Amino acid sequence: MTDLQSPSLGKHFASMEVSVYRSSKKNQTYVYLPADQTYESLPEAFVAQFGDAALFLTFELHEDRKLAQVDARSVLAALHDQGFFLQLPPPAPEYKNA
Repeated sequence: MTDLQSPSLGKHFASMEVSVYRSSKKNQTYVYLPADQTYESLPEAFVAQFGDAALFLTFELHEDRKLAQVDARSVLAALHDQGFFLQLPPPAPEYKNA
């Protein structure tokens, strides 16, 4: 791991290898964990809501990495503060009648 300064968050975060798990209960819902942490180590109530988890991806995360739906600095901050990051589905588009 390498220490990084996050100017927008004003905290030091380490780049780290993360594992991303996909929820079996909730479509497009993922949880990011440090790669050395197991899904089973999450709180029981979280696991009950999230459902069975399938390993989706493992990669090195650093603050400048581009992610599809979330900011890497936010993920690193949550991993540092909570030990995991929950990515929810994007909001459904709103359609307006013309």
